[in-house]
Amino acid sequence: MVNWQQRRVKFGLMVSILILIIQNAYGTNYYINKVSGSDQDDGTSTESAWSSLANINTTIFYPGDSILLRAGQLWVGTLQPQGSGAEGKPIVIGRYGDGANPMINGAGLTNCTTESGESHYCAIFLYNQEYWTIQDLEIVNYNEAEENMTLQDWENTNKSNYSDVTNPPQYDGINTRKSAILIEANNKGAVDGLQFLNLEIHGVNGEIQSKDNGGIFLEVFKLSSSDTPTYFRDLLVEGCHIHDVDRTGISNWSDYDDREFNQNSNWTPNVNYVIRNTTFERTGANALIVRVSDGALIESCVFDGCSIKESGNAAFNFNTDNTIWQYNEFTRTKANHDDEDAGGVDSDYRSKNTTIQYNYLHDNDFGLLVTGGPGRFNDNTILRYNIIERDGLIARKGSDAKFTLRFSGSATNTFFHNNIVYLAPEQSNTKVSFHKSWSGSSPKKTFYYNNIFYVETPGCSYSMGSSQENTFSNNIYFGQTVANSPSDANGITSNPMLSDPGSGFQGYKIEEASPAVGAGARIETIPEYDLYDHLIDHQAPIDIGVHQLSQAVALSSFGLAEESIKVFPNPMVADYLTVQLQGGIHQLTIFEIRGEVILSIKDLTDDQNKINLTHVHRGVYMMKIVGSDGQVHPFKLLKL
Repeated sequence: MVNWQQRRVKFGLMVSILILIIQNAYGTNYYINKVSGSDQDDGTSTESAWSSLANINTTIFYPGDSILLRAGQLWVGTLQPQGSGAEGKPIVIGRYGDGANPMINGAGLTNCTTESGESHYCAIFLYNQEYWTIQDLEIVNYNEAEENMTLQDWENTNKSNYSDVTNPPQYDGINTRKSAILIEANNKGAVDGLQFLNLEIHGVNGEIQSKDNGGIFLEVFKLSSSDTPTYFRDLLVEGCHIHDVDRTGISNWSDYDDREFNQNSNWTPNVNYVIRNTTFERTGANALIVRVSDGALIESCVFDGCSIKESGNAAFNFNTDNTIWQYNEFTRTKANHDDEDAGGVDSDYRSKNTTIQYNYLHDNDFGLLVTGGPGRFNDNTILRYNIIERDGLIARKGSDAKFTLRFSGSATNTFFHNNIVYLAPEQSNTKVSFHKSWSGSSPKKTFYYNNIFYVETPGCSYSMGSSQENTFSNNIYFGQTVANSPSDANGITSNPMLSDPGSGFQGYKIEEASPAVGAGARIETIPEYDLYDHLIDHQAPIDIGVHQLSQAVALSSFGLAEESIKVFPNPMVADYLTVQLQGGIHQLTIFEIRGEVILSIKDLTDDQNKINLTHVHRGVYMMKIVGSDGQVHPFKLLKL
């Protein structure tokens, strides 16, 4: 595990909790102490604390109130408080005193849902309530009678029978539908300001066949055509640890989900939905499902050993717009017998404008996915500055075999650029990239730019199937021969000179003499930073891969101060340029200011140092000269 994901969210959780304390200073604090409290008291001081959850469930709370459970204690049952907070004055459920976070175990006892004829057992329940913050608790919803074993034994079995086993069987048990936290909303409009902070959620033995139960489940439903379209706004999950839950870590559902590519007929998305700095482990299937949302942000999370009992990618967005996945780690997603999905992350269908950037994916049993669905849509997914290392360890059933990347169905305008794809020696016979048809629908317009495909194993291939209008440009292909390699006019096959490929997150920095330096294409989706937080100067050439070494040179530097190198005339008024460098020139490359390579020459000798630039139009260009000693000399060239 690495801790690099948290670099952009430092101190965020601490600050948010401090703000909540300040905001709630003028509400009423209610205390619950199972050992010394009494339900006959008023609960408004530590000396007059309540004892059970009963009074909480019959009290209407108001903006600024707090419900504080004594640290180190356990309550069995369900918490169903009433009332709503207000903007700037949330109602807080938290802790007081020293010791471990207080625990609530729903024990699978209470059917919480308001939907007629349905059952959904939970430990904490809110319905049409706004501005609640639930923090600093341990939440369990374990029905021991369904398993005939203790909670600890059940969690140990998750490890010994599933997460620690290669290609385990799927779980076939039948349990009731359960969640630790269940949030429901109907006929409300916007439901604002729900926050879940610093929670440990585990021990939920829910229904493995349903994606819509497990850790936290948020549901919007419609009972009649006259209902007001309802959605969650300003929804935050931060600093949580969700593990050993069946089936899903966090999921949501909305009945306002109908739309086509060019028409939102009944689509009311959640907005400002953020999941940050949260760890998911040993989820029965998917760890995180984001549905019907616009602008969801998932950052600095760890998905480790997920989908251990049932088919599922660790995380996916479905029917969303403008979702961003960044600074996350996806690792050890498990493939069971006959699984359909077992990858790290999936941009799923009925989605638009998904961005997957700055992530570290490694050692997942299946590869990364972009899914257009059967005759549906998934348009403009951008995947950039990610490391994909040793993904695709287990063969998918049927003819799909092993794959590291899979783009399937009606996915269109997919941009895959400035990524590392590393296949280790043990990954023989793997599809590096696999374009798969789904019920007759195949990907169209998939663009591969500036990637490094580093393949250290034999028998691998590219499988483009019946996909159309694929573009490969300015990529590096290094290592073992790969069958059906794509045509790439600007492709490079020499060693990219990575720092330590296959060794982890830090192993993919390039050396100054790397052929990746300055050899990338400048495309519109190049961001401001590379994976390692280096600024990408948009006046500089683009480097291939996830590490940007090249920086812009001032436009004024048309001469060179170094006595060892001579470039003349500069500015140019003729068509020939003379370049002389003591010790010899290993490579000379000239770029347009946008980054496109217009000339590249290797191993110039003294009698070959006059370069014909007749075909070069007037303008400003970047030149990179690599000496025989590996030293790089970048500067500007002006042709008048």
